[in-house]
Amino acid sequence: MELIAKIWRRKSNGQKFITIPKNCELTEGTYVRIKSMTETK
Repeated sequence: MELIAKIWRRKSNGQKFITIPKNCELTEGTYVRIKSMTETK
């Protein structure tokens, strides 16, 4: 089973958790890329 890290995201209409692979480094750049992908969906 793959471990996951949860990133707390705040949205204008509420809040939600975003899960990413634990093996990804939780750097500011990584957060920005994840944030960008989720906001463009």
